[in-house]
Amino acid sequence: MSDSDTDDRQELLERFIKEISGGTGSVFYDEDELIELYDYASDIGNDYVRFEVLMCGSRLYPSSVALGERKAFFFYMEDNEEAAKAALAVLPDTSVLKQLLTLLVNHLPKNLASKELDRILASVKEFEDEEVIRLVHTACILGAYTWLTDNYQAILSRCSYPQSFVFELMNEANVRGDYEVVAKLSEELTLLEPFNGEFWESLAEVNITHLNKFETGLSYLDYALAINPDSIPALLLKARALHELDKPVEEIMQVLARAIELEPDNVTPVQYMALSLYAKGYKGEAVKVLEDYLEIHPGSIDAVESLLLMSDGNIKPGTLEPFFEDVSEEDEKLYKPKQMFLDMAKGFIRDREYGPALAILDFYDRKLGLKEESELLFEMLYRNRRYDEIVARWQSVSSKYRTHIIDLIYILSCFRVNRISLVKKHVYDILERWGAPWKEENYAETMSRLGSLYMFTLITQTLEEEGVFNIDECDPFNPQS
Repeated sequence: MSDSDTDDRQELLERFIKEISGGTGSVFYDEDELIELYDYASDIGNDYVRFEVLMCGSRLYPSSVALGERKAFFFYMEDNEEAAKAALAVLPDTSVLKQLLTLLVNHLPKNLASKELDRILASVKEFEDEEVIRLVHTACILGAYTWLTDNYQAILSRCSYPQSFVFELMNEANVRGDYEVVAKLSEELTLLEPFNGEFWESLAEVNITHLNKFETGLSYLDYALAINPDSIPALLLKARALHELDKPVEEIMQVLARAIELEPDNVTPVQYMALSLYAKGYKGEAVKVLEDYLEIHPGSIDAVESLLLMSDGNIKPGTLEPFFEDVSEEDEKLYKPKQMFLDMAKGFIRDREYGPALAILDFYDRKLGLKEESELLFEMLYRNRRYDEIVARWQSVSSKYRTHIIDLIYILSCFRVNRISLVKKHVYDILERWGAPWKEENYAETMSRLGSLYMFTLITQTLEEEGVFNIDECDPFNPQS
């Protein structure tokens, strides 16, 4: 579909919304316009317009088969099978869409799907766009994806606009990870529309992303960029292929610089540039690219996440400040911007990226106070070998939020910095405190506490026997690894 067609549909959509919203009772559109509106609204996921089109169509064209078919599918997609059946009942049996939807609302057994689809295929001389799109979706819902690939040529030869069938089947193949089929269908699309840059991009993407055919993918991108030299997706794909082929970093930077020039506010090309530099060993340059972007776009969560990773958490003071400024209680309830950073930190911890996790938790604690999450902060301080800081901060943690793990980390840190006097001063009280549950515990919590209790007992026994506590042999956090 050309850009001019899309523009015409968008103009029609905007006019329809304006008139409907204005409460005009005499809104008039011909049947073809309403069908065009409905199908375009489906393409862009605008359920409001789809509903209003059906209401308008019921008033102006109550006998329209095409609008009736769409009404039946609308009900089905809204999980109202009874309404869908009622809408189907008034449609002629010759309707291809009625036959397809009937298979779904009657819950046709999968072992009978191919036979019924064969029957429908044999009865059709030419599929309209909506019919062939629904044919693909129905077959896949019924578990008959292979029926589509087996009957590919037969279906293709019956399509009024073959691109619709090929495109829909390509998407289904992509969902299933059937990338060889995706590549063949993408190539078919370029033959059907050789001057459609997006089809060349799709062909390049499957070769680069899934088939590891980087040289082949680059050749397809040459076609895509010849058609549309300003395509950001094509430029990013080209940068990725060049990186995979280990091309010089200057060549990759030239491509990404063009993408950034075209869309300076788009964070994705900036991330690609930083990642390419980082992977090539230019870590300082990668960090600077992200820092420069954040100077202009201080609220970019994607940029700050990449920066945290590439700098190992060594970010400039104030980098996280914009995300915690002027956050009302209502915003926190709705969007949870603060919780988002805690979740990001936990994600870093799962990936063993302890530097970035510490940067977030430390800032959060100094800005707002971590409270129940303090345990994570102490663990990250320990894993990042910030032992003196742990010793200094332990006293400031309220006993309400101090856990056996925080206490264990404190005692271990005292050993790490040779503050044995502090160990002797506090370990006995700590041992007594955690000798019994301080709250209702589940099994995992009990086992964790008992593990800490064992360590405290081992330490006190060593002190009483005036032995040497070899922390590296029994440190549960193993920070030396």
